[in-house]
Amino acid sequence: RLTVRQQLTDTGFTTAVTVANTGDKPMPFCLGAHTGFRCPLEEGESFTDYEVLFDEKETCPTLVPDANGLDRNRTRPCLENTDVLPLTYQYFDDMDTLVFQGLKSQSVRLRSKKSGKGVRMTFPGFPVLALWSMPGKAAPYLCIEPWHGVPAVVDEGPELSDKAFCITLAPGESRTLSYQVDTL
Repeated sequence: RLTVRQQLTDTGFTTAVTVANTGDKPMPFCLGAHTGFRCPLEEGESFTDYEVLFDEKETCPTLVPDANGLDRNRTRPCLENTDVLPLTYQYFDDMDTLVFQGLKSQSVRLRSKKSGKGVRMTFPGFPVLALWSMPGKAAPYLCIEPWHGVPAVVDEGPELSDKAFCITLAPGESRTLSYQVDTL
């Protein structure tokens, strides 16, 4: 059973997803969000006027997707002892999605360098964070995606339970994952 609870708060919203195994066998699952934010937020601003700010300095390459999936041995330097990722469409045109594993940060801010306005997404318990905008389109949005699981990985086993960050629930067990978005 999959239950999604979305709740408005004074400064944004929270989303909590509960997966329950109502069967009599172990049940593997992966879960992720695809939350998109208009970017730029204000008239007269551009996508490149924005940055993603991490709560901690990070040194983390991005996994590079290709036609066969993610290859853990194929990465591209992206975050090098920094807490700031300036936005450019080139990232998405070149790689489609920025996929970060092993971040110390449990929240990020999408913020305008001009106005300081934006949003903070807090995602405790999610081991992967992806950033995405439609490649080749200069689309006016950025998706900030906490994941517990990843797309197909080169050389992974054929079972869902073989996937990195897969969660397996025993019969009768449930697990809730949640994230929160607040305006700046």
